[in-house]
Amino acid sequence: MAFKRDKLVEVKAPFIRPACSLENCQDDAICRVHVPTGWANFCRFHYDLHWTREARAYTANLGAKSANDCRAYVLAHRKDAADRGSKGWARDILSRHQRGERLASGHPITALHVRLATDATRGFFGSDRTPGSDDE
Repeated sequence: MAFKRDKLVEVKAPFIRPACSLENCQDDAICRVHVPTGWANFCRFHYDLHWTREARAYTANLGAKSANDCRAYVLAHRKDAADRGSKGWARDILSRHQRGERLASGHPITALHVRLATDATRGFFGSDRTPGSDDE
């Protein structure tokens, strides 16, 4: 608080960036990341290092030993990723609606859900055709 011409004025303290959580690093943190031991403040270098290590651990768990192994995994599983992609939710809602099912959360599918999903797939398919509409 400060006084300015006989008025009490709120003075904001300047924002001070926290330091990087890792020892011997004097850089300012750019973000907070949840790690197994809790939350850590990371500078840009340690942020990149953290996610590089996570990616390497993930590919090691897959059994990929080289970049070609990783590429083969992505090519083999890209259809699964596409189904879960940006339009996957719309296809899921429309197919559940056609089968008379509820959402995965257990909530009923409303007309708003159907309209939003139809609009999303219309841009994807380029017409009023929706997933499952031409299935026999």
